[in-house]
Amino acid sequence: MNIAEMIERLENATGPSREMDAQIWRAVTGGEYLITSRSPPVAIGGATIPAYTASVDAAVTLVRDGWSWTVGNCDEGDAPWACLTSPLDSDEDGGCKDYHASAATAPLALCIAAVQVRQMPPREGEATPKSLQEIGHGD
Repeated sequence: MNIAEMIERLENATGPSREMDAQIWRAVTGGEYLITSRSPPVAIGGATIPAYTASVDAAVTLVRDGWSWTVGNCDEGDAPWACLTSPLDSDEDGGCKDYHASAATAPLALCIAAVQVRQMPPREGEATPKSLQEIGHGD
């Protein structure tokens, strides 16, 4: 699965997925994991795979250093959303540049926005983020 496919799966997800958590973790760390029918994904080497798609606290660890983030929903009928704001980019009016995503849950929206932003090359003066690698898992 490549990054575009990962984002599409996150956008279409209706709730948390430990398999997606493992795929995000692999894309960020380059680590390997195992999936069995009897247990959640297990990292080879004993690392813990965060529940990115279930927890805003876990998903926020995907946000690039120095970026601000917000999650929420405006009213009962709206999908949850996430907004990441670059500390270095500006929009055409000179204000901060925002990157948005919406999804079935706030953690999913934050995952989508963070994965999209992590694909971008670092800006001048910005620390290089851990890379997102094209991931392959046979699907």
